Amino acid sequence: LNQYRLANGTDVNVLTMSDELPLHESSINATWLVLASSLAFIMQIGFMAVETGSVGRIWRPGTIVKNFEDLFLGIVSFSIVGYSFAFDGDSGLKGFMGGFKYAFLRNVTSDEWLFVVFQMCFVSTAATIVSGCVVERMTSGSYAMFSFLLSSIVYPVLVHWVWASDGWLLKLGFVDFAGSGVVHVTGGMAGLVLLQFLGERVAKGSGIKGLDHNQQDLFLVGTGVFLLWLGWIGFNCGAVIVMVRPSTPETVGLIAVNIVLSACVAAATSNIYLRFVVQNFNLTQSLNCLLCGLVAITSSCHNIQPWAAYVIGVQAVIGYFMWEKLLSKLDIDDPLSVTSVHLMGGALGVINQALFADTGDASTSGLFISGAIKPFGIQCLGLLVICVWVAVWVCIFAKFLDKCMGIRASLFVEDQGVKLWEYVPELAFKLLLPSLKHDAAARMWLWSFRDFVMKVYPNQAQSLDALVVIHEFRKKCEDIMAGGPH
Repeated sequence: LNQYRLANGTDVNVLTMSDELPLHESSINATWLVLASSLAFIMQIGFMAVETGSVGRIWRPGTIVKNFEDLFLGIVSFSIVGYSFAFDGDSGLKGFMGGFKYAFLRNVTSDEWLFVVFQMCFVSTAATIVSGCVVERMTSGSYAMFSFLLSSIVYPVLVHWVWASDGWLLKLGFVDFAGSGVVHVTGGMAGLVLLQFLGERVAKGSGIKGLDHNQQDLFLVGTGVFLLWLGWIGFNCGAVIVMVRPSTPETVGLIAVNIVLSACVAAATSNIYLRFVVQNFNLTQSLNCLLCGLVAITSSCHNIQPWAAYVIGVQAVIGYFMWEKLLSKLDIDDPLSVTSVHLMGGALGVINQALFADTGDASTSGLFISGAIKPFGIQCLGLLVICVWVAVWVCIFAKFLDKCMGIRASLFVEDQGVKLWEYVPELAFKLLLPSLKHDAAARMWLWSFRDFVMKVYPNQAQSLDALVVIHEFRKKCEDIMAGGPH
């Protein structure tokens, strides 16, 4: 800008900003982080819309609650010890993790508050990614505890490795500008490991009426993707942290251009592939490819040229569909394609830094720019370490939580919406009763839940109706098995 209008209304020429800027530097930087944090926070609305629109209507109340749990539990746990583990460079295990200097946000200076808020947006995003993997099958209590543990232990240590000044991966030369590895690979890998413990959704392909897993609301999904895209601009551009710094405005412009290009190229490529190769256009898959394009450029968006964003957009689509085919072959039930977008896209993002980075230094630029091999090896090592760290801890958490409280929802609760029985029991029963009366498969499905129904509805006539139907069906089955009247 060529002019600033001061508080007294006087126009002052600032053709060279160095004369006046020091007076406003802290205010500009604070405003920048507030704006970036606000946009990054909008991503939570986007995640909620995408997940809620991707599940059947009876699962939607629980999905909304789960997204709120991600947000407030992630932020609370991160503020208690997570931030200290991530950014305390004075105590703890040097280079590996911080100590307790900033526990409960003690000793945080006044000029760091907005940085803390911005980091809170990052940790809540990592936790929310996991929620998309486990929809319709994980219990409320175990998921809440898992989100708390992930945000307080697993994620902060990775942040220390990559973004703290003494982090060992940072010193090694590993670069992850805005979190392709730290945020997206973490969330995607955690979700993938949890899927191995949870297994596939029970009612998937069961044929029970009213339990359709594909009752998508495309308006919600599309709106969510656009909100995520908007938030992504703040998420990645805000990662520069300080705006008033030489060349930073130009860097922010490059980041924004690369983000938009990669997403649009990915969406266009997926449309061409689905329409002319597969010949079966699927809007959800096209939107997922757009998101994968965003994830795949997050690590390197600050130091690649726009031409590379075109390549990354196409690459993201290829990676997405390859991962989808692998999931199908391995029979892994990832209903929202979370691992295809975040794990695969994040892994590509980490590697892209080693392929396309243009830093002006031959020793740190990408393989396709300067021919340097060392950065490629460092990025691969960092990606491997992140995956192993997350996988090991998630296995420990899953086994511990499963033994203590159980992580898989009961068949009865799962098929009528995880958390629906816990938060909206009246609605759950209204949805259940018609299936019991008119669908033999549903009656058989719920045969073994007589005690559960009596516990939830001990004094209601509706529960007695349900029990009578179940009891009559059971008698008929026993008569058939005993060779009695059909």
